[in-house]
Amino acid sequence: MANRKILHLEDAQLIMNFRNFRGLARGRIPAGTRNFCVYIPDELVDELRADDWTLIEDTYNAREGEPPKYYIRVRARFDKYPPRVRLQSNNTMVDLTEETIGRLDTDDIEYVEMDINGSLKKDSNGNYTPGNGRTAYLSQMFVRVKPDWFEEKYGINSEAMPSDEDTPF
Repeated sequence: MANRKILHLEDAQLIMNFRNFRGLARGRIPAGTRNFCVYIPDELVDELRADDWTLIEDTYNAREGEPPKYYIRVRARFDKYPPRVRLQSNNTMVDLTEETIGRLDTDDIEYVEMDINGSLKKDSNGNYTPGNGRTAYLSQMFVRVKPDWFEEKYGINSEAMPSDEDTPF
């Protein structure tokens, strides 16, 4: 079993109440830890389990009479290997940075495609050992947000607005 695996998800569904791109302290998760949860398509659940991915059954959003849905928690780290995140808003494409990725906590997302790097977790001796699960890290992501009628109608593009330093007054 390889230490690292790449999981590619198209039309991925982020879980709204489990988005923390800003890295706020939540429960046992300390401030600065940016993460989010994404549903795993039903057809991939068995394959990912066999490959030691850490899948979590969604009991929070479960509906009676429906089969269980599974998700993984993905970390978005900007220290050693920062992810490349592209955002499309109306007709504008921008790269999100550590300072701007937090907007994804509240954006009305229409489509997401991503690569997730799954690394085996280390055992108590510091060795990568199957059976301990995988830690999922965001490698790259494309996000398209739903069109903003205000931007479309008035031609206002908040991504292209000048910063305070660029304003002459």
